[in-house]
Parts: sequence; C-alpha cells; structure tokens
Amino acid sequence: MVRQNLTLFREQIFQDSPFDDSSAFQDDVHDQILLSPLEREVVDSPEFQRLFRLGQLGFVDLVYHTANHTRGAHCIGTCGVSKRLIDGLNRNNAKFASLRRERRGDKTEILEISKVERVLISLGALLHDLSHGPFSHDIEKKTHRYVSASKWIKVESHYGPFEKHDNYHTNPALYVFLMDTRVSVLARILRCYSRDFYQLLADEAHRYSHLSPFFALTQKWKTADQEILPSLLFHLLVFEKTEEAARHEILVRTSFESESVVAWGLGPQDLRSELHQAWYQPFRHDIIGNTLSADLVDYLLRDLQRLGKSRNPDWKMLDFYTLAPQSFKYENGATQEKTVFRTALDLNDYKRGTVRAERINDIFRLLDLRHEIHEKAVYHRIVQSAIAMMSRAALMLEDEKPPIRSLYGLDGRSPALAGDDHFMTLMTNAAAKDCDGGDEVSPLRTIPWKLAERRMYRPLMLISGDRVPKLLSGVCNMQESLAPTLRELAAVVDSTYYSSFFLFLSWCIESLLQHSIDGDSGLDSYIGEVVENEELLTRSALVIPKRVIFWTTPYKQLYKDPALLVRVADQLVTLENLPNNESISEPLQDRVKAGILDAETKNEGLWKLYVFLSDGLFYTGPLSKLLSEHPCNIVPDEHLNCLRSAQNIVIRGLRTVWEDWEANRRTGLDLSKPASPDHFRQLLTVFRSERVKYEAYNSTLLDEVSEVAVGEYLHGEDLEKCRDIRYKYDVSMSFQEAVNNIELPVDKRELVLGIADLLQVSDKQLATQETQEFLVKLARRIETDKEFEAAISRDIGRAEKEAARGRLPIHPERLRAVYLGKLTPASLLREKTNV
Repeated sequence: MVRQNLTLFREQIFQDSPFDDSSAFQDDVHDQILLSPLEREVVDSPEFQRLFRLGQLGFVDLVYHTANHTRGAHCIGTCGVSKRLIDGLNRNNAKFASLRRERRGDKTEILEISKVERVLISLGALLHDLSHGPFSHDIEKKTHRYVSASKWIKVESHYGPFEKHDNYHTNPALYVFLMDTRVSVLARILRCYSRDFYQLLADEAHRYSHLSPFFALTQKWKTADQEILPSLLFHLLVFEKTEEAARHEILVRTSFESESVVAWGLGPQDLRSELHQAWYQPFRHDIIGNTLSADLVDYLLRDLQRLGKSRNPDWKMLDFYTLAPQSFKYENGATQEKTVFRTALDLNDYKRGTVRAERINDIFRLLDLRHEIHEKAVYHRIVQSAIAMMSRAALMLEDEKPPIRSLYGLDGRSPALAGDDHFMTLMTNAAAKDCDGGDEVSPLRTIPWKLAERRMYRPLMLISGDRVPKLLSGVCNMQESLAPTLRELAAVVDSTYYSSFFLFLSWCIESLLQHSIDGDSGLDSYIGEVVENEELLTRSALVIPKRVIFWTTPYKQLYKDPALLVRVADQLVTLENLPNNESISEPLQDRVKAGILDAETKNEGLWKLYVFLSDGLFYTGPLSKLLSEHPCNIVPDEHLNCLRSAQNIVIRGLRTVWEDWEANRRTGLDLSKPASPDHFRQLLTVFRSERVKYEAYNSTLLDEVSEVAVGEYLHGEDLEKCRDIRYKYDVSMSFQEAVNNIELPVDKRELVLGIADLLQVSDKQLATQETQEFLVKLARRIETDKEFEAAISRDIGRAEKEAARGRLPIHPERLRAVYLGKLTPASLLREKTNV
C-alpha cells in the first residue's frame, strides 16, 4: 500500500521521467552537477548520508589539513563525471566509426549506450563507495600477492582489524544496503523505483539490439519489475573485475547477524546463467572504476585541489575515449564466447595513418599524478603512522574492538551517524575500558586518544624498496626485477605466520628503550631464557606491545597498473603490451617501455617498511632517571646508542626471517597460519646466535639501509624535540596529588606512598605523567600481591626505620625489578627485613 501511494505521488510530482536530471547540486570541483529525482532521493537516504561523515583520504588530513573532503562529495562528483563520460562515449563512438568507415572501409557495428544503461551506470557511480567503512582502506585487512611456482598467491594481512569493504563473502554491507528492505531505507527506495526502471528497459529493448535478449529473458523472471533495479545495481558493483564476471554467481554474505554465505546471481536460480550472459557488458563497469574512469577523474581533480597541488591532467584525452569490441569467455560447463565492449583510448590518427604519441604521454602523466597523490599524501610517514597506530589499537583490543556492524550504524543507531568520528569514539571508549586494570594511567595514554590528539608515533626505521637489496645482501638471491622480492617481503612482514616473531621483537625493542633490558647482551640473555622455558616461550608468542610497531603495506597497494586498454590499428591491447605490438614504431615502443620502467622504479621507492615508536621511547625515560648511575641519566645522548641498537635489532630480525622464508617457502609454508612453537623457538635461536656474525659483517649496513637519523628525535630533559604535546607542556604534581588521582582505596594509597619512600624515589625526579605511571605500576603490584597486604602492618615500619638509618640501600636492580613488575613489593620487603 505504501509503495502504491509513493508511485502515485511520484507520478503527480514527476510529470517527466523520474530518471531525467532535474536537481542541481553545487560542487566546488565540477561547478554544477545535475541529478535525477531517483539520485536525489538516494542522496537523502541515511545510508548515503553516512558517506558525508567519511573522509575520502582517511588520515591524510593529519598532514594536509584541507584534505578533509568526504566520500559523499566524491560520489556525487563521480556520478556527474560518469554522465559526461557516457555522453562523450556516444559522441566518440559515432565519430570514430565514421572515420574507420571512411579511411579503412571498416563496417564493424558500433554500440550506443542507452538511457536505461545511463541511469544504471550513473547510479552505480553515485553508490560505488557505499560499502566503505570509517577510514576504509586504512583499517581493513590488506591483501598481498606474490608469484610462487608460476601461480599468484594471496596472503591476508595479520594486522588489518576489519574485513575489506569489497570482500562480499565476509562483509555484507553492500548487500544489506542495496537489497535488504527490512534494514535499509536505500533498499526501499531502489525497490520503489524498480517498476519505472523496468518499464524504461522495456521501452528501449526494441531500439537497442544488445538489450533485446536480456529483456526477453526477464519475461520468465516473475518478480523482475520489483527487483530488477537493485539486482542490476548490485550486479554492476560486485562484478567489477572481468575475471570474476566469467562466472555467473558470486558468494555473498547477506546479513550481519549470520556469517553464512550464499551464491548470488541475477534473477531466479534457473535463469542466472542466461541472464548474466545476456546482460554483462564490461564497459559499464569500466566507466565507473577502471584505470581511466569517472572515479579516477573525480578524485584526481578533487584530491589534487584539496592537497593544494596546482597540476591537473590534460582531459583532452577524453575526446579519444571510445568503446571497442572484445571477445569474452564465460564459464558455464562448456566455455562460451561472446563479443562484449570495453572502454579504450583510440590512439589511431586516421587522417595521417599513424599513432598519436601525445595520447600515450597523456596516459603516463595521468598515472604520474596518481602516483604523486600517493607519494606525498597517502604514503606520508605521518599518515602511515596513524594507520599503524589504529591497527595496533584494534589488535590489542582483540574481541573488545567494535563489531563490524557498528561501523555502519547498524547497531541500533542511524547509519547516517556512523562516520569517522563515531568510529573514533567507539575505539577510544573501548580502549579506555580495556585499560582498566592495566598499566595505563588514564585513557589519555591509549593509542586512540593519542591519535585523536595527533600525538603520533615516529619512525625508528624507514626502509624504502630501493634499499631492500642492501638490507637482504648475503641472504637473498635478488632477481632481475626488484618487484617480486618487494611483494614477498611485504607479505612476510605483514603475515600471521611471522607475526609472533615480529611482535616479540617489538616487545624486546620497547624493553631495551625503556632500559628494562640492558643492551644487546642483556637481550640475548633474555631470549636465551625464553628459548629454554616452555611457559615463557608460550607467553612470549602471544605478546602484543603497544609502543613499537613493525609496519608495511602490500607492494603496489592502490596502484593502477598501466593496463589501460588502447586501440591501435584494429587491435585492442593494454598499454603495457604496446611494446610488443608491431603496429607502432620502434621509437614509440621504446617510449612506452621507458614509461612503464619509470612507473615501476617510482613504485619501488614508494613502498616502504617502517618501525614506528611512541615518542616516549626516543626519550631517556623515567627508569633511567630513577637509576641515578644509569648512563642515560648522566649523559642523555647515551640513549642514542640504545636507539641504534634497536635499529640493528630490526635489521637482524628482518634478515633472520627472510633467510628462514627462503629456506622454507618451497615446502608449502602457509603465511596465513601462525608459526608452530618449535618454529618460533627456532627463529629466536637463529636471531640470537647470529648477532656476533652480523656485527662483524655489517658494520656499515645500518646507515646504508635506514633513511631515519634517529638523533633528530632523541630528547631528554630538553624537550625541544619532544612532539607529544601533552608531555611537553605537562604540569608538576606531587606524589600525594598523583596518588589521589588513581582509582585506589584510600588505605591502599598510603601503601603506595610508603613503598615509593622505601624505594627512595622523589617526585622531584619525575614529570607528572612519569609520576603517575610510576605510582600506577606500584598500585597494580599491590592489587595483585595479597601476601604483601598481610605482611605490611608487621614489616613496613621496621623496613622504613632501617632504610632511614641508611642500613638498607636500594640496589638499582631491585628498583628496576619493582618498577617493571619482575619483583613484587612484598618480595622486596621480605628481602630487606630479613637482612
């Protein structure tokens, strides 16, 4: 009844087609964009309004503060561009068909894009980012790809906390938003307009030969008029890649409540294969999101403008953007072929009988601009630090992190509210709850709070791809091309298999820089204990440190290969295959080779491996201040030696893992599964045993591999180089004030102050945050040490008296042990009172 009333209402309001452009949206990039009544109502839906609360560039606005434009604005821009591209394609198709007939006698049939396709494609462009979540690519599981035994192997990142927005078999967001009318207002809108869309298809099927077979089949689809618009739209967005479209079904998860998947395809199950083959045309997908597409045109213009870059592409190339036929094979029992159409750049100069070299140059300039956005913004070290911090925060929260449905506002709230800020609130609240009972002084010390306040981690190590040959010298047989090695190294460092080793190594670096481990010899000694102690080994494999993060991304993540289709003579080829094409001259082949090589070289330098540290680890630290004879307390620059030791640990760790990977990769080692305890022990043993050999052989390796001069980040009492603004401008606080801020019963507070006095620690030695950290550590020890509670009334007075007479000096190692929780206050008290 509601649907019927809406239909009557639309017929009264929209005397013309509900698909005609009639609503003007003012845009800061494209000026005025016209949307149809359908598109206008889609924009008004809660599901689309959510996109106005998602940043298009994620954490990039931490570096470029004006780059805070939204996915909503980008989607409306993409929709407007798609309409211009469709109109241009129809003009260009007719123009180039006429030129081919005139110059070559070519009578190949041309394809004109119909209005019903224009409606669907522009709607797909409007909704192409619908399934993106907050910070989208930044917090999703990334996928690595490398070649083994002539096959592409996929490895999922260990550190991505949430499912990818376009992994439809694990993330149901797109299906729910487009198809589930119980949950989604947008789904109801699409179903409501479906009857009008089906009527438009019926009207045009008689005029367009490529639509007729499909429409004829829909006569057997009993509910086609109710379902066709959302179904074709979902089909358009999920079959984006041609290799996936060879099959007529795709596995999808249809609900956030259930993890089960179903095989989805167009229409009733018995018609799916026929409907898919009759309908599928890859040019519709190309217009929205291929190498040269509406998506790329909009975000290049929009991102460059918001990043303050004055360069712009030469869009004259779009005058040569056309549709070209291509043979396509379906998999349906016996393989079937069909001629389909793809978008391509026509490089032929029909008047002169040559190839337009300037168009090839335009393509490489386009790819170069895209590379510039990634190089200067997306892969900026601050942006990557933010992504690494958020991923580590989620990893530490484990099952306490926000569920995926809450990222989309489907947890009882409106999807319209589920933006980046909402996600940050969920993460800060979860982290604050998680730090209760831990060693955090307050939620302000958690990673999400630091991120919200831009208190960023800084790089201990930064190793770009072009330095990897030096990093792996002696343990790697480098191939002619660097790309395969970078693909594998990224997959290995980011894998589940080696995660326990790198996380433990991170904990070791953190301990070294907090001075709880003394130098390389102390580290080797501790690793020796771990290797020999089964219980300690098990615990060490599960550690998740907060302040040290190994971080990298898949090689060529978000990169568009030069796989743009071009037409040369009568052939349709990708740009990367042009050097092998006899239709172009040898100098032009060399130009294409040089362009591809340039793109590869830039990406080798763009890929980086980082190790990020909390700013406090570049600081001499509170423990060194408490230990009066500690070298860093006497000469703060001594901490630089600790930082360089940490850098060498990174290099040793990477070389150990790569050598292990080289030895085991051909045995079928699965990077997606955790290493066995025995293999974890073996890695630690090799890492420990090869220190002397590493130091003798690689005395200059550190300076040749790392791009970071850590001395620039080093700071002690002089806080000029400190970038944690809360610490830098901290206010002073006495022990008494600090202990009153700890959630601890009053009687327990006196015990904390008593132990601090017993340890001969003065609040004048420490800054406020250090004071709070120190007292919280003591408080946590009291809460977990019941034996101390029983002994305190009997022994504390005598211990204090003896300490006051100077008979119980506190040995530095005892202080270190209490501070780090290796020695409880009770055991310290027993030792001293038994003297």
